[in-house]
Amino acid sequence: MPEQNLLDTNVDKLFESLSIGKINDVRKKIQSEVERKKQELRIIVGERYRDLIEAADTISDMKKTAEGVIGHIEEMSVKCQQLQLRQLYGFKADSAHIKSLSLSQHKNLYATAVQIKILVDIPEQIWSALEQENFILAAQLFLFARHISTGLQLQGSTEGGVDSQKVVQWFPVIVRQWSTISHFLHTILEGCQRTLQSHQLSPQKASSCLSTLVLLEGLTSVELLSKFLELRTQALQRVLPSDQHVSVKVCISTSLRLLVQTIMLLHACFYEEGENTSQSELGMVWKQLRNLVGNDAPPSIELVDVKDSVVYNFLSPLVQEFRPSTSKPVDPVSPDEMRDHVTLWLKWVQEFVQQGVTSLLTLVSSVRGLQAIREEAAEVGVVEGWDDICEHLSLSQGPPHLWANYFQPLVTQRAKTIISSHWETALADLHDRLRRAADDVGCDKSSLPEHDLREDFKSRGLLMKVLGYTPCVEKLCSALDVQLEKLLQDMQYYVCDPASTDTGELQVHLQECSVENVNRLVEHIKSEYLSQSEENSAVLMAHLLQALCELCPNLHKCFSPSLDIKDTNLLLPRESSKWQEACQLLRQESLQAWQVWQHILSKRLTSLCKNKLNQSYQLANLLDSAPQWEVVSIEEEAEEGRSIQSDIRVPSQPSIPLQGVLRAAAQMINCVAPHTVPRKIHQDIVEHLMSDLLESYKGVSQEGSLCQSQALQYLLDVKYLTMLLLPRDHKCLLGVLIAWPEKLSVVAGLKATSVGSTGENPSILPLCTTAPWFPLLPVTSHHPQTSLKKAASPKPKGDPSAGDIVRSGAAALFGVMSSDWFGSS
Repeated sequence: MPEQNLLDTNVDKLFESLSIGKINDVRKKIQSEVERKKQELRIIVGERYRDLIEAADTISDMKKTAEGVIGHIEEMSVKCQQLQLRQLYGFKADSAHIKSLSLSQHKNLYATAVQIKILVDIPEQIWSALEQENFILAAQLFLFARHISTGLQLQGSTEGGVDSQKVVQWFPVIVRQWSTISHFLHTILEGCQRTLQSHQLSPQKASSCLSTLVLLEGLTSVELLSKFLELRTQALQRVLPSDQHVSVKVCISTSLRLLVQTIMLLHACFYEEGENTSQSELGMVWKQLRNLVGNDAPPSIELVDVKDSVVYNFLSPLVQEFRPSTSKPVDPVSPDEMRDHVTLWLKWVQEFVQQGVTSLLTLVSSVRGLQAIREEAAEVGVVEGWDDICEHLSLSQGPPHLWANYFQPLVTQRAKTIISSHWETALADLHDRLRRAADDVGCDKSSLPEHDLREDFKSRGLLMKVLGYTPCVEKLCSALDVQLEKLLQDMQYYVCDPASTDTGELQVHLQECSVENVNRLVEHIKSEYLSQSEENSAVLMAHLLQALCELCPNLHKCFSPSLDIKDTNLLLPRESSKWQEACQLLRQESLQAWQVWQHILSKRLTSLCKNKLNQSYQLANLLDSAPQWEVVSIEEEAEEGRSIQSDIRVPSQPSIPLQGVLRAAAQMINCVAPHTVPRKIHQDIVEHLMSDLLESYKGVSQEGSLCQSQALQYLLDVKYLTMLLLPRDHKCLLGVLIAWPEKLSVVAGLKATSVGSTGENPSILPLCTTAPWFPLLPVTSHHPQTSLKKAASPKPKGDPSAGDIVRSGAAALFGVMSSDWFGSS
């Protein structure tokens, strides 16, 4: 295969078209061709090595020459630029002036030596000025040194036949010394900028630094104002960092001090009063520049130690009369430009402060910490004549009260956030405690279930017995009250500060936050506990909602519009409409919780009535349900004038099942401290119970198999229920059934201390000696035609027995009923 073919060989096609043996032959040919080429390359390199070395040396020399040319061109450009910037027009003296200087070459050499001595001494003087932070002196010395160095390097041969090239060759110290001095430009400028960014800056020092910038950088008045605001902006950005390793109080007070100081420096350094200004009416910067740059300014030679008149006379007038100059005229800033720049800067400051201070205030977790920040800011003090300063600066929005406009709204907003956070924490803690309490009271093994408070009240104090609050409810209210007390104590220093301007705003926010969280608590209880219709939870929530208004005095304080938080011994603040609304909401929700419990209780009472009263009418059941009847003797006068006496047996008390129902109902109701149950719930329970009882007796009355004894007993039961439970004049009579179970102890035959007889007054119905007291029941007076006498024989005087009182009660009751049962009209 030819060599050209080997170079163009396609490997894939080779493997497709040739066998393995042929492919090995092709590989060997390619390898031999590679070796041959390597050998040819070695021969060529060996033959041309010398030519390559010479070409490389030539290229290196050309590179060095080109770099030298470029370097000289750059040096020429720099020299020309320096000549333009340094404004050394004085060296372009006209030929007439040069000819007038008939100095000898010897005198020129002395002058050169004096200037070199000044160049050697100036660095030490500049260092001394920098150490004292006298930047304007350092700038003047630098400009004077630059003037001398440039003069020595550019002086012409007309001056005694000594040109600059020979001077530089004879005195190389000139170049070396200027190299040393030239570095001071950056040092001076950096020192000025650092000083202008200082937090403690006097107007004199600021004016000196600003004048230095004008002399060294050639800034115009507007550029100088922009430069100053830019430097103060950088200082503010460093004061309000975003990291979390700084003191928030120090950062905010320092930033406020920096802003106040910036406004004062703007007025002191840049303000120009009127259009036709005199020297006394200019800003400090313009005054200082006129003293340094004008024709009446002292020459710079006075800054160096050249007191020997002989030496001084050797210097040329160009050196003796040198004064700093500016490339552009420095006129005061016009009021319009001042207003525009300052207004724009203040707008940026407001946005930056809002972002930076808001970020810093997130690190403050208490209102007391905000008060410390405000006290630290108050130490900045009120600047005398602040309104006049802002008016002179032509601010369009009036005097910018920096703290009130830029910082106070952010502090107030953070205080609101902290108050809301405290409330949310307290509410979350209460929710968690509620959950645990509900789980505990709902447990079957709970030692003190919330729906049965009788055992708990045995160990409770009188106040808690009266209020009907369990230890669980008391702990829940105490936990919330402690959290709110911490919030109020945290706020007391802030709100009670006489200098506070946002006290009312924070109190309104506290009220609104309290209203919102009370609503959230009510909604949480309604959705989590009342929707499940669980008796223990319903009673717990009913008592808790009632107790919040009575056992949480700090919750009451949160709603007071004129809250004196500092007085921690204050019993109760002045009533407020929002507090009344909150209490009304809690009571309404408590009523709903009681209604849930009442609904559960009503179902139990309904089941109890069905089980106790709807029994079969067998003789054994009748004997078990009917109590002992009373024998009533009735004496009447017959037509012949004879006296006829009749003994009649009548029921003396309600039936045993009815007594059991009433006693069980009383015990059920008494379990939840019924004196704390709302009146409406009382009425609903009585009405529901009466409805169930009457419905049961209605069903009994429709039975056709009732005997006379059963009918009389049931009639007594209904009469008894009518007088006991039905309202009089359609007003519900609440008392004997709801208040205490002892009032119905007669129905169970309980033993108790006996009470005295009520006498013969038919309007009083004493039922049993075991009841501690029994309210008066209205009984219709008997007919005068009927005389009632007791069948029992008289007993000795003394305390009546229980049986006597029962029989006298029956006589009084049935004396009233005789006209309905036995008498005639």
